[in-house]
Parts: sequence; C-alpha cells; structure tokens
Amino acid sequence: MVNPVKKGKDGEREAAKWLACNLKLAKTPERILEQPRSGGFDLLVPPFAIEVKRDQVLTLRSWWVKLLA
Repeated sequence: MVNPVKKGKDGEREAAKWLACNLKLAKTPERILEQPRSGGFDLLVPPFAIEVKRDQVLTLRSWWVKLLA
C-alpha cells in the first residue's frame, strides 16, 4: 500500500531537484513545510509558487476542476 504522505514528499523533492537542474537554478527550491496548515503551495521559486501533484497519469483537467470547485 502506498503511503500518500511519503508519495507527496517524494514528489515535491523530485520536482525541486528537476527545477534546479533544468532551470539552472543556483539553489534547489525548498519545500514549504507549513503548507498543509496554511493551504499554500509546495515549492517557492520566486516569483512562482508551485503546487506539486504526483500521479501515474497526467490528468490536468480533473485536477483543475477539483481545485476550482
């Protein structure tokens, strides 16, 4: 059984590493640890606030529908 918290943390770390490498950032973006309590975002790459979703199949439309509901 997949632990959803671990899956989320792993996805955030993977995204941060990918952003740092592919955007040639001087520093790897840090995870925003207060995020679950504040309802904010997962990574901050000024001026962008990034929400990470890790899934086997890319389903942007259904994610946006849930987000905007």
